[in-house]
Amino acid sequence: DLFFSKVAGETHERARRVTPVLSRLCLAVAVIGTLCIVLGFWPLFTVLGAIHGWLKGSTDVFHTNWLPTVWPAFLWLAPGTVAFTVVKILQNDLAARGHLNACMTSGLLSFGGMIALDVLWVPTGGAVGAAQASTVAYLIAAAYTLWIYPRCGGATALECILPQRGDWQYVREIAGGVWQKVRWRR
Repeated sequence: DLFFSKVAGETHERARRVTPVLSRLCLAVAVIGTLCIVLGFWPLFTVLGAIHGWLKGSTDVFHTNWLPTVWPAFLWLAPGTVAFTVVKILQNDLAARGHLNACMTSGLLSFGGMIALDVLWVPTGGAVGAAQASTVAYLIAAAYTLWIYPRCGGATALECILPQRGDWQYVREIAGGVWQKVRWRR
């Protein structure tokens, strides 16, 4: 959301150069963060189960009652959440440049898809069906946004998702700026 005000104040050319970089970087952070969460999920549930069993003096309800539903639902939610990262960045750019109809269409496609799929999948799939519906809806929003963005004067879909060699310069600039602020406050 902070990006919206920055893009709104930029020229179209500058926004067209910066937005794909931010999209790629945020996507990379989302992928890495999701992988860390997926890898940390089992150890966390093991510790929570042990603590619960120790406190209650009972069996491990986390692994027996929760994990069979939570783990698959979590795995289904992860790709949609990662994909939606790109949607948020690109739609902030589109909205800042006056393409609100594209943002609304994406939202309606996502919302309509989620409701339809929830009606179909939740009765039989429960939480996993809801997670599947969410991910498919977010992937629909991402596909539409990546399709419409270049048509509204933005970069190509591949420019918005595939990392490029020059992206590291932005990472170094961001890290340097953060480091300067941290040092300045000491």
